[in-house]
Amino acid sequence: MNIFWNEGINMERIFSAVLRKIDKSHIISAVRRGLIMVIPILMLGSMAQVLQSIPLRAYQNVLEILLDGAFRQMLNFIYDAAFGMLSVYIVFSITNCYLSSRGLSINYVFVGSLTGVASFFAVSGVSMDKISSGALGTKGTFSAIFCAIIVSKLYEHIINNVKIPFRLYADGVDLEFNDAIIAMIPLISITILFSMFNYFVCQIFHTESFQDFYVHIVNGIFAGRGSSFVNGFMYIVISGILCFFGIYGSNVLEVTSNNIFHSELIAELSDGAYTIAEKSKAILSKEFLNVFVMLGGYGTAFCLLISIVVFSRRNINKNLTRICAIPMVFNFSDLLSFGFPIIFNVYLLAPFLVVPVAAYCISFFAIYFGFVPMITRQTAPTVPIFISGYMATGSVRGTLLQVVVLLTGIFIYRPFVRAYDDSKNRNEAERMQELTDILKRAEEEKTDIEVLRIPGTPGALAKCLAVDIESGIDHEEVELHYQLQYDNEYNCIGAETLMRYIHPIHGFIYPPLVIKIADEAKILSKLERYLFVQAAKDYRKVKSITSKPYKISVNVTISTILEGDFIDFLRELKKKYNIADREMCIEITEQMAIKSDEQFEVALGAVKELGYMIAIDDFSMGSTSIKYLQNNQFDMVKLDGAIVKGIMSNERSKEIISSIVYLANSLNFTVLAEYVETEEQIEELKKIGCNYYQGYHFSKAVKIDDFLAVLKAEREGKSKLKAEYEGKLSVEKEQKKQVKIVK
Repeated sequence: MNIFWNEGINMERIFSAVLRKIDKSHIISAVRRGLIMVIPILMLGSMAQVLQSIPLRAYQNVLEILLDGAFRQMLNFIYDAAFGMLSVYIVFSITNCYLSSRGLSINYVFVGSLTGVASFFAVSGVSMDKISSGALGTKGTFSAIFCAIIVSKLYEHIINNVKIPFRLYADGVDLEFNDAIIAMIPLISITILFSMFNYFVCQIFHTESFQDFYVHIVNGIFAGRGSSFVNGFMYIVISGILCFFGIYGSNVLEVTSNNIFHSELIAELSDGAYTIAEKSKAILSKEFLNVFVMLGGYGTAFCLLISIVVFSRRNINKNLTRICAIPMVFNFSDLLSFGFPIIFNVYLLAPFLVVPVAAYCISFFAIYFGFVPMITRQTAPTVPIFISGYMATGSVRGTLLQVVVLLTGIFIYRPFVRAYDDSKNRNEAERMQELTDILKRAEEEKTDIEVLRIPGTPGALAKCLAVDIESGIDHEEVELHYQLQYDNEYNCIGAETLMRYIHPIHGFIYPPLVIKIADEAKILSKLERYLFVQAAKDYRKVKSITSKPYKISVNVTISTILEGDFIDFLRELKKKYNIADREMCIEITEQMAIKSDEQFEVALGAVKELGYMIAIDDFSMGSTSIKYLQNNQFDMVKLDGAIVKGIMSNERSKEIISSIVYLANSLNFTVLAEYVETEEQIEELKKIGCNYYQGYHFSKAVKIDDFLAVLKAEREGKSKLKAEYEGKLSVEKEQKKQVKIVK
């Protein structure tokens, strides 16, 4: 039994690994992103379709007379512009997404996308005197995806591997023109290749285009088949598979659908007056398919929508359902199919096929055995679920059948929605880790990089984060944590503010990455001012529970300090939040100080005149910093963490700290040691004369409520750290007393 269980676990792991590998495929990723990028077009078309299809007679009458019918005509134009050219948008979008992710220049990407469109036209049978709107619309989605995938791979290979024997540089010929000329080679080659492919398909199979060829092939599966339970079952399965791969089954299988699901409703037969085949045919109508099987659209999409709302743990998915909800009430599922996405989503293939089959079987047998009345009335395709069930059967049992189908589908989708959640969380964590590692390597190697210009996925993620960070500032989602600072008697003297951004999707973001992105996106000043305001608000809470003065430190960059209105900002901040002199401290790093100039010195002087303290962080005896110490610019020096960590094992670290403390006594500034993690470090620092500390020995970074709790405990004489310190002193005093008695 255990052997089989272990084998089961291994098979599950292997299956999961295969799914993850497929899911991470560059081409699958490009297909998904390309489909997502056409969502605005889908929203536009869906909005127009909903507005002209609301199944209310009064509303439809208004549309007929509004502007003499011009408004309805305008909605038709919008719908045709969106869905009539959908395949063209798809092929351009997918090709663009793939080539962009492969690091090609923007000029090559654009021409490559045009190559995809040209190749799609070549296999769709489009010519100047014959343009099939069906081929360019929903019926051509498979050809669009097929062309986008093949063209992308071929185009990338040619651009990267074929050496172009010339470069065009001359007066009036710029780089864009040169790239366009070079890109002609893959464009011409690929377009000719697809044209030849389409020609041979037409000649061999006597069809008008490759697109018509695969439509005939798919419909050939059902050749000669009529209306029966088995044929209906096969239709549901085949159309689901087609839809999963981006083919609109109802369009491609239109002839088959008409043979199996008839348009006319057959009046309910009297008892004993029908055969099994006759009753099956009576049940299998277009109305049956729309009302009880395709709830919300392909894949019985309404079940997926509710399953996401109830079971998904990703807010981004739930946000998507809000956008999709209104169109899906009227049975338009394109937004969900492309946006979630369902198409090419290996995690949803099984439920996408199983749920419609389950809906088909449950509904068929419920009507066949008389639990639900026969469908005797036609309803508009846009009538919402539950209402349509009642209208079609004339009975509340029709609505109850829809409820049963809906609940069944929801719980079938549930584990797959969770599995897809987990896969996306893993992928996003890996993407975020990749971007973070790039920055960390640059920090270790002391090289400057521009994260927004990194090619491929990391750079794309950085650009998305830039938008999210600014939104986080506007919605006050960027938080401040506080790392408390203590003196040598374990009294809290203040805290350093540490920025924390918890992304709604990616979770905790490495703070230096946030700063780097904000700097490159030109929102660093906005971020730093926001942090100042948050610190001032929090310090007002501190002053409300104690009269003891504390020092709150906020990190800021030179670029922000040098902004013309920053001094006015600090002045207004003190006034608005009633901040006394020396209650707020501005921290800058030693590396920033090294890059400073005379203008910066003047700005620091203006900051000090306002009553703010100034601290230099990560101090390690840099010559520029010592110059500022001599000029009394800084009130506090925070020792570089590497020196503090080395104090127990490196004599030179002790000598450096001792020298800084000597300067502090001579020049009247305070020395604070960061990264203090052990009691032994504190004892060594005390011996040298460093009496102020910050580090994990005292406190990790905490939220403002935890900071306030520490201050309340200290005010009430219940500080745990203070009690432990005094207990230790008492023990040492008693030990010294005993030694003295013995002597």
